[in-house]
Amino acid sequence: MTSTRPGASAAPVAVAPAATSRLWRADFALLALGQAGSGAGSAVSSVALPLTAVLVLDASTGQAALLAACQQAPVLLVSLPVGALIDRIRIRPLLITTDLVAATTVLTVPVAAAAGQLTLGWLYAVATVLGATSVISNAATLALLPRLLGRERLLEATSRLVQLGGIAALGGSALAAGLVTVLGAALALLLDALSYVLSAVCTARIGGREPAPAPREGRSTVGREIWEGLRYVRRHHVIAPVLHANAVTQAVLAGQQAVLTVYLVRVLGWSGTAVGLALGAQAAGGLLGALYATRCVGQFGPARTMITALAAAPVSYLPLLLSEPGRAGQATVYAALLVQGVSAAVGGLAQRAVRMSVCAPRMHGRMQTAGQLVCAGPAPLAALTAGLGATQLGLRTTLAIGGCLLLLPVLRLLTSPLRHVHRLPDPDSDDPAPPRAVLP
Repeated sequence: MTSTRPGASAAPVAVAPAATSRLWRADFALLALGQAGSGAGSAVSSVALPLTAVLVLDASTGQAALLAACQQAPVLLVSLPVGALIDRIRIRPLLITTDLVAATTVLTVPVAAAAGQLTLGWLYAVATVLGATSVISNAATLALLPRLLGRERLLEATSRLVQLGGIAALGGSALAAGLVTVLGAALALLLDALSYVLSAVCTARIGGREPAPAPREGRSTVGREIWEGLRYVRRHHVIAPVLHANAVTQAVLAGQQAVLTVYLVRVLGWSGTAVGLALGAQAAGGLLGALYATRCVGQFGPARTMITALAAAPVSYLPLLLSEPGRAGQATVYAALLVQGVSAAVGGLAQRAVRMSVCAPRMHGRMQTAGQLVCAGPAPLAALTAGLGATQLGLRTTLAIGGCLLLLPVLRLLTSPLRHVHRLPDPDSDDPAPPRAVLP
């Protein structure tokens, strides 16, 4: 889940007068419930899908990495058109359609497994479709927030969504551990399909109060608006360095996720249940981080919060690399993933709030999806590179390289204008950076 945008004009965001009092009323409650349900199901699939490949289809390290790359690849193809599209249309019908497509896609895995027809090629196709629906859903969900709530509650609303998502992911990962043990990895995906249906129903029940997008000025084309969004993000003196740091972080974490299941199962000798609990520890860290992110930003400022959170990520790799088979090793990995979850949630919420606050309102949609492209675009290549590195250099060495690369985002923010941002800024005009602040 990621960011926001209204299809507004030069005025701020078109918000209903009672927006601030409706934060926990019907519209937001339904949106949050749907996202929590979807998050729980997705947590199950994040455990069950790679385990289906490894345990059911005996996938190799390279094949597991390719599966992860398939789920990340759609961001390269659909991010930019989706951003321009969201600024032009009502969001709720798009979200409902996306959820139903995802539910149908996930359901094919247990059906194919039951029929004895499940193959790695089918899992690759499922992962690709889920990756595309995830890109659309993440962008559209947070694009809906300014239309429902207004700018002044974005940090709080985003934090609440992440908190609920953390609870859902924690419960989903723990549930996945039990479902994989009792039902098998493929059948466990039934819960994910049901969660998408729940999300679609909740979104459909949101009151018909979403304002229509503002009419486009002149004869603006989708291609021109995509280029405008890319130019805006590239030139922005705050958004650009944040996205540079996020791109490196997301690439490293995508590489980690591509080989982590193989590392835990084949190097440390873990069971599917233990893998599910490990991802549950990461989700618990995300929940803790979401609970305290708003307080951290308010007390320490967004820049200091982001930089500290990013600095914690490479530190978390040390116990992950030094662990050995056995209960002590499991506890070490759980602690490392817990720290990763905390740092990711705190840093992610802080940077998201800064980007949404500083961005010109009419650019929110394109800023968000351009950010998805920059941050998640390298992820498929990172996953494949991690798989190749694990094959040639070994799993521990590959993870160690990733930990070292996580120092680069910290250095990027320390050398950017962001280090001077001590409070959430006001939205910029359409000129993203005065000449003296334009980044090379």
